[in-house]
Amino acid sequence: MYRCHYGSYVNPNQNASAKWSATTDLDVYYSCSGNNITTRAGNYGNTGWAGNSYICTTGGCSSVYAFQFTYISCEAQSNTYFLSAYTDAKRQMVATHELGHCWSLNHNSRTTSVMQASTSATILNPDSGDISDVNNRY
Repeated sequence: MYRCHYGSYVNPNQNASAKWSATTDLDVYYSCSGNNITTRAGNYGNTGWAGNSYICTTGGCSSVYAFQFTYISCEAQSNTYFLSAYTDAKRQMVATHELGHCWSLNHNSRTTSVMQASTSATILNPDSGDISDVNNRY
């Protein structure tokens, strides 16, 4: 799989990608050719979200069924409107979480998971459940 970064906050996005690559069976590398995974940071305004994933799957783009399929392409978005007030660690947490969506993971209630739905979460690394979920899918 390959990923490409656009906009600001490149380091948190690269670190988030490296976390997934180092802990799972995913082989993530940097390239801006192709259409796999893109991370994009920009000021999307007061949307209510610090991060968002726009997922295209065999079922369509951003459909309610996106997490039942592997992706065709995904754009993990970081909203600098909110992230400008965040620490680098919190920016990386948002990027890691959004990339988890790109690997077809949904929110969960595990308190140790980077995919937990809590907006106050500070989990930086995928937990064993996140790793297992990704490895079982890919």
